[in-house]
Amino acid sequence: MKKQGWYRDLPETEYFGDPALNSSIVKKKTAIAMKSELDGNRDLTPAQINAFAQGTATHLATLQPDRFEAESIVVSTKGLTTKEAEEARAKYPHKAVITADMREIALRQADAVRKHGYAREILEASVDREISGFATDENGIDLKARIDMRPPGANFLADLKTTSTEELRSFRNACVDFGYLIQAPFYLRVDGLITGQPRHNFAFVIVTKTPPYFVRVFQLTEESIHRAHDVLDRRLEIFREAQRMRQWEGYENEGVRVIDIPEWAWEQLEA
Repeated sequence: MKKQGWYRDLPETEYFGDPALNSSIVKKKTAIAMKSELDGNRDLTPAQINAFAQGTATHLATLQPDRFEAESIVVSTKGLTTKEAEEARAKYPHKAVITADMREIALRQADAVRKHGYAREILEASVDREISGFATDENGIDLKARIDMRPPGANFLADLKTTSTEELRSFRNACVDFGYLIQAPFYLRVDGLITGQPRHNFAFVIVTKTPPYFVRVFQLTEESIHRAHDVLDRRLEIFREAQRMRQWEGYENEGVRVIDIPEWAWEQLEA
């Protein structure tokens, strides 16, 4: 793992290539799911490939507008599973390969964020945007986080999200369904380990995926943050115990596991 601290302008490939634990892994509820995520066992559908690319483009256009044109490659195809797109990714591994439609959407979303009062304040206050942090916790687990907005001197961190709707109820559900409630304390944890001065709040700047690109800013309550830290602790304990035992809830690195069929199962089979 990289030395503990902040890294500015770190390429995504270098960040994701580091073996430290990120929030995507501890969003999983079980050790086997964590192990699968850790190993990168994920085949993306064309729709997912396009969605991830759009998200990358939106982040780049919003958080790093001065670098958007230089760090993105626009292909002539409608999707990103074409030969042209694959060749572009191979030729430019450190750049965002997107379509012309994705570029237009990203620019319009970024413009919408900058026109929203609170979102613009957070954005302009964040000297550090998409900053990569690496730290080791008190149990010796290496952690990493790529934080969208980190305003100096503030008591919160902020993350940019694209959503299907700006409605509060929908985003509240997304916080649970997509693990945002785990991501928030994880990022705060990494930030506190690096600086020694923990922040206590977390905000989400959201922009809708479709016109007219509504923008909202949501902040988690103190109680939500506190309970989210408790959930994060339990997830880290699951990971740490599985790592210690060299066992990942379904298979081991070595050997064969022996199972015994309980009596109730036999009774059910023989009934």
